[in-house]
Amino acid sequence: MIRLSIAAVAAALTVCWAGPGRAEVPGIAAGHRHDVGLEKDSEVLFACGFEGTGLPVVDYGKPGGLFDLNGYPEQMHLTKAEHAVGEQCLELVQPKDVISPQWFHLTFRGQDTVYVRFYRKFEESWAWPVLGAHDTLLFAGKYDSPAAADLALYLDISQGPTQRTDKGGWDLERQPELVLKSSFQGPGLDFGLGKEIVSHVGWDNYYSLPYNVRPAPNLEGGRWYCFEYMAKMNTPGKADGEIRLWVDGQLTTEAKGLVLRNASHSQIKWDRWMLGPRYGGKDWAGSPKEQRSWFDALVIATSYIGPAAR
Repeated sequence: MIRLSIAAVAAALTVCWAGPGRAEVPGIAAGHRHDVGLEKDSEVLFACGFEGTGLPVVDYGKPGGLFDLNGYPEQMHLTKAEHAVGEQCLELVQPKDVISPQWFHLTFRGQDTVYVRFYRKFEESWAWPVLGAHDTLLFAGKYDSPAAADLALYLDISQGPTQRTDKGGWDLERQPELVLKSSFQGPGLDFGLGKEIVSHVGWDNYYSLPYNVRPAPNLEGGRWYCFEYMAKMNTPGKADGEIRLWVDGQLTTEAKGLVLRNASHSQIKWDRWMLGPRYGGKDWAGSPKEQRSWFDALVIATSYIGPAAR
């Protein structure tokens, strides 16, 4: 595992509480109480509050809704028992001994810069995964599978250890972390590391972004969190890509000077997002028990969204 140096990093991930926490700057959501009407904003590419009687499902690969649901309602369904915004949300059931339960994808118009915001809650007695704790993924370019996309940005949430530090130890303790991965390589593609990235299946081609603004919080079961991350493509031939994360409206990670695409992939844009929880337990045994988590208020936009206005 290679960690980006502070000098090489300047894009930001964002996580915010569903409670009284406020963003550092107003976002699109500030003008839409409880996200009402947010989907009509000209900068919003997709919005779903998981209200009503069903999910906005479309045919595989089609824009405008969710696809690849696999038809397992017992593992993913709407519920009124929990909600961060509105009156209901999506409930995810993690079966015992299963690594990857049901997930869904959506596509949208390709963008050089994209922001993704959603709320997430894990049951109070949630047993946090130890390894491979992917939760959501953002993709650009050719997509064959999550591990074989031209470019992917992962949000990982684990008990830690998801990644090793430069010294070989583990340093994550239920902290959300952004991770970059690319299935291609070549001259000029280095993620800002100053060396060509490794491109094959294995731990050494996942590049973790450090907390270079402030540490991300240790997540707790039994409460809602609002995550927002942004990703900006670099200008081909220049090291000006960015990624950011906010936590509780507070910037935690900011990575600038990134090289996310090279001359042979100069046209790729962010255009696919995935809710794809992957529970890597001890020896990859999956979840030690059946447990529940919840997902709400998904928004994808071309500018900062921010927490839902109350």
